[in-house]
Amino acid sequence: MDKTMNSTLAHQTDRGFNVCLHGASLDTGNQGCCALAVSLINLMTDSKPNCRISLLFSSKIGGVRYLKVCGRTVKVDIVNCRFSPMSRLNENFAWILFLACLQRVIGFEPIRDRIIRSNPWLKSLKDADFVGNISGGDSFSDIYRLRQFLRSVSSSVIAILMRKELVLLPQTYGPYKSVFARGVARYVVKRAARIYSRDKNSIEVIHNLLGEKGKRKAVKFCPEVAFVLESIMPEDPDIRPKLDKDKRVTLIGLNISWLLYVDTAAHKSAFGIQFSYREFIMSLIKRLMERTDAHILLVPHVTAPGGEEGEVALCREVVKSIDGQYSNRLHLVAQQYDQSEIKGLIGLCDFFIGSRMHACIAALSQCIPAVGLAYSDKFRGVFQSIGVEHCVIDMRGKEREEAMDAIVEAFEQRNSIVEILKKTVPEVKKNILEVFEEMLRAEKV
Repeated sequence: MDKTMNSTLAHQTDRGFNVCLHGASLDTGNQGCCALAVSLINLMTDSKPNCRISLLFSSKIGGVRYLKVCGRTVKVDIVNCRFSPMSRLNENFAWILFLACLQRVIGFEPIRDRIIRSNPWLKSLKDADFVGNISGGDSFSDIYRLRQFLRSVSSSVIAILMRKELVLLPQTYGPYKSVFARGVARYVVKRAARIYSRDKNSIEVIHNLLGEKGKRKAVKFCPEVAFVLESIMPEDPDIRPKLDKDKRVTLIGLNISWLLYVDTAAHKSAFGIQFSYREFIMSLIKRLMERTDAHILLVPHVTAPGGEEGEVALCREVVKSIDGQYSNRLHLVAQQYDQSEIKGLIGLCDFFIGSRMHACIAALSQCIPAVGLAYSDKFRGVFQSIGVEHCVIDMRGKEREEAMDAIVEAFEQRNSIVEILKKTVPEVKKNILEVFEEMLRAEKV
């Protein structure tokens, strides 16, 4: 690292404003989660250029990372928390929770401080001037099973036990299928210092959790933070077959969710989808090939190496299953790219269809008309924030043919959607920046 970079980093951290962020990870193949993390780091360092960022999440590898974010080099401390019983004691979640409870009930300050300083996770919280949790954007809910919700909310509970002023960052709240999950959610929102929602429907969910007395607590709207994610085009991107740059064709991007494609039985019971998602995707590709002259680009958005959710391998499988007569018009992103590079590749498209919401956001934030294949309410709220809620195709309430017809209709009306996005997206990005400036303005430096 050169002297200029060292000087920049020294200046960045010399004033000691410490930010602890939960619920956003850099160590996941889910590019939506990575997009949240990088977008938050961008917003925090833009509003507080001298802040020091700590990301607290479950990770196998901790330590220091240096990120290039919108032309700035940002130092990020990764503090581990592991749920595996085989993990090291100081990183084990059960141990961290025990210590958090223990320090809460001990009245003698020197002993309490010694307990806190013995653990990196608790020490980071103790030293933090700002503690925020974004819960992966949509995990403040038991829609992905109760265990996932409890893992997501656990860091908020520890922050509350540490008597920190917890800020719930812009995310979706609910739904809650179990009484227990609803009770835990109520515990957290009642004790949060500030609450931000990325969709207006969630504000009503929070008010219902708080009850009549709690409705006096301010819940503020802030659009989805990933709208400000930087777009980077990879050098010589691995697209197969290659797109002909000299031949201008209409390009439709298609993101297929491994979660829905592989687990066909579970997605019907868990999400209430009315048809086989796998059969729907295959039929949709053929319908678009038959009804239009467009080319289709399959864009993976979960690319964990060797992981069971690898969507690069899934896209290859889909290509092999499609009739060979369309092979020259069906392309796939054949390598793993990070969140900003995936956004750059999505930027090649003229129209986008996504089952992962952050893949849709990558398109919409670049004023590319997109259809969201929804399996939860989070899609409608985010699309509504930019005036295109009519582009959400809720698979829980439509038959297969009806859904395909709606997608084709949106494709035919894509030019009018572009005009809406050109008006709303710049305002949304401006609104996000203003909210974070206001959020951090009152914090001590």
